[in-house]
Amino acid sequence: MKYKLYREATGTKLEFIDNARGIGREITPERSQKVHNHSPDGFEWGYGGSGPSQTALAILLDAINNNETAFSLHQAFKMEFIVGLPDEGGEIYLGVILDWIIQQTHEY
Repeated sequence: MKYKLYREATGTKLEFIDNARGIGREITPERSQKVHNHSPDGFEWGYGGSGPSQTALAILLDAINNNETAFSLHQAFKMEFIVGLPDEGGEIYLGVILDWIIQQTHEY
């Protein structure tokens, strides 16, 4: 299971992919924007700005479904995982995210 970030002609995309089940689902910015609206324009990566902050928050919210923990960790998560992604995007595995959260919080 992984999160995949990529670019299309219509803009940036974020998907959660479960290869074992052969399913994927798009994650849109709206849920994370309700917690904190860093970027009305949606997701971005590869630098330390507002779009990458929105991406980090959206991934954490989806991964752990805990607004408070996701918000408290999203800036550190952005610096660790989102800032360094290449322009074309990349993949972040759910297990890696959960391990990182455990290291940060000793939860989950």
